[in-house]
Amino acid sequence: MFGLEFLFSWGLLALPLAGLPVLLHLLFRRKSPIVHFSTLRFIKSSVQHTAARKRVQRWLLLAVRMLLLALLIWAIAQPAKKLASGFLGTGSNGVAAIVVDTSFSMELQQEDVTLLNRADDIVQNLLRDQLRDAKVALLTSGPENPNEPPQLREVSEILGQWQPLAAEASPAPLAEQINRAVDLLSRQGAEQKWLIVLTDLQAREFARPLPSLEGVRVVFLDLHPRDPHNVGITRIAIQPAQPIPGVASQVAVQVAGTPNEARAVTIALQKLDGTALATAGPLMANLDAGGRAEVRFPVNFPAERWTLVRASLGSDDSMGWDNVRTQLIEIPARQLVTVIQPTEPRQAARMTRLALDPSEGKVAAWPLDVRANLGMAGDENVVVFPMFAWPDESTTSKLHELVRKGGTLITLLQPGIESSWDSLPESSRKLWTEILPSAPVTLNITGNYHAIATSGTSELIKGLTDEQFQLNTIVARRLVGFSANESGVTAILNAAPVNPGAGVRSHGLIYRKKLALGTAYTIATMPEPRFSNLGTHPIFLPLLVRMSLQPIEQGGAQNAEIGQRLLLSGQRFAGYEELEIENPSREVTRVKSETVANSRNLSYDAAGVPGLYIWRKLDDANPLAISNVQLPAGEAELDYREVRTVVPDSSNILVANSLEDLKDKISSLAEPEPRWSWAIALVLVLICLEALMGSISKLWKLPSFLASSTKPA
Repeated sequence: MFGLEFLFSWGLLALPLAGLPVLLHLLFRRKSPIVHFSTLRFIKSSVQHTAARKRVQRWLLLAVRMLLLALLIWAIAQPAKKLASGFLGTGSNGVAAIVVDTSFSMELQQEDVTLLNRADDIVQNLLRDQLRDAKVALLTSGPENPNEPPQLREVSEILGQWQPLAAEASPAPLAEQINRAVDLLSRQGAEQKWLIVLTDLQAREFARPLPSLEGVRVVFLDLHPRDPHNVGITRIAIQPAQPIPGVASQVAVQVAGTPNEARAVTIALQKLDGTALATAGPLMANLDAGGRAEVRFPVNFPAERWTLVRASLGSDDSMGWDNVRTQLIEIPARQLVTVIQPTEPRQAARMTRLALDPSEGKVAAWPLDVRANLGMAGDENVVVFPMFAWPDESTTSKLHELVRKGGTLITLLQPGIESSWDSLPESSRKLWTEILPSAPVTLNITGNYHAIATSGTSELIKGLTDEQFQLNTIVARRLVGFSANESGVTAILNAAPVNPGAGVRSHGLIYRKKLALGTAYTIATMPEPRFSNLGTHPIFLPLLVRMSLQPIEQGGAQNAEIGQRLLLSGQRFAGYEELEIENPSREVTRVKSETVANSRNLSYDAAGVPGLYIWRKLDDANPLAISNVQLPAGEAELDYREVRTVVPDSSNILVANSLEDLKDKISSLAEPEPRWSWAIALVLVLICLEALMGSISKLWKLPSFLASSTKPA
């Protein structure tokens, strides 16, 4: 009854004794004596009222005494409720799904044992004990194999093939694996179904609370440490992203971990074989209240095609793998750059050549091979065109074809050239409209304009906006105007009026536009004093050189995280039907190209361990491209959630912190919980009521409506 059991159920056999007061009343009932009296005329009515009142009082008192005895017998039988008897018991008709968090955050050590090792021990103990007779499916954080969906297996089979749990790439949050496990259990016809989850409750694994887990008994093992102390390197950023040998760059190392801690950071530049090229540091990373810090190192990259930047922390902590991180840098082959010269010497053309190669060819490591020609040579990667007048149709067509096939065109326009736009042939205007941000327009500019970075600061000028470069001291006196409303056009720098007035607005100064496989840059003024001070400004050299370098997305250096697809795409790799890729274990796999969205790509999905994956042509031992695979940086940021914010509050869910805690909670749930306190409370109330009714008869008065109903007719 009501889900209750009685610890001494034999005591309920005494319930008939609750009728004892009625039996005694009937057996020992006394008749009222007859007394002769001279007359009853004056007391007849009083006798009738008293008899009726006593009769009602007597039966109510008997009822109270019967209920009192029944409740005493009920309490002596000790009613109790067994909340979860056999919560995780075994049975031949039982099924279970075990979901284990095997993400890299589970590599955190606690008392010299990793969380993943603890999870491994717990799973094996459950399989050997509580789940030994059940059929079990084991799910981990690893990528889902569509050809091998999770299946229930015999425990003996699982233990016979057991391999220690290992950290692996986690392409999807653990919550999705839990949903898969619930779906698997819902399709089973078993009487008993269990879902067992072991996790450290990282926030990235549980973006939102789990849904109601109906139809299964859930054991949720929360393994996250209560007071974790860990600091890890989460990112290495090179500024600029495409460094130039011999030109100062910066390496920014981002660190995350326990707030307000301090750790020493060191960086080293290495060859692919680990040979040291240069070192810097240590510098202290002082984590703020949010557990974040960034350390910047000034670096001059050597003239090596491939360089590994290795950042490391100075001491060990609870999770060792995140104390070291690397970033692969490729210094691409020298770009052939043609500067198209005007027929007459012009200062802007001379300043442009010097900005592209200040040593004028004397530094062999310089990444640009700059040549000055009256026209295109045909073998160049980049064309820089200080344009004082519109070129002929043949040159326009060649420039358009260069960009379309993957080259780079940098056009510097002399203000005033827009006035002759309408005189161009229609075919030339069409090609230039595809190269330029839009058709040029004449601007009515009064006063000077200064450069400002756009809201979405381009990677091209990252670092050049620092105070030392004084970007806002670039002054433009005249500009060529563009509407720049076309798709694929980005304003890298704008020119804003120094003294803004009513109706005066900003205009674009430097634009970038993608055309097929290549890139076209447009500078809307000339580096001559009458037009701007751009030619003498310190930003001009690094900006032109960055524009001329091979775009980083077309390079052969890729930095990825474990589990991500390694991909070679773009014009540089479009001509290869097949390549070899060598993994860190020196195993070689052939990869064939495939067409995706009209682009030829080579992809590799088996990057399951960190290290260098080297791409080669079939007949060449030299690296064509290299993919540097790292462990997931996000796993180094320990952001745990409280279990109550993830697991719904339900009687079918049991939360524990360890195997011992789980066993204790199952034992306590299996113990009966007494439910006799309310019965004893009622007994006490009834005793008081019985005493009151039996001893204070004067307080007992029959209500008038009952008294009137007892009068004889």
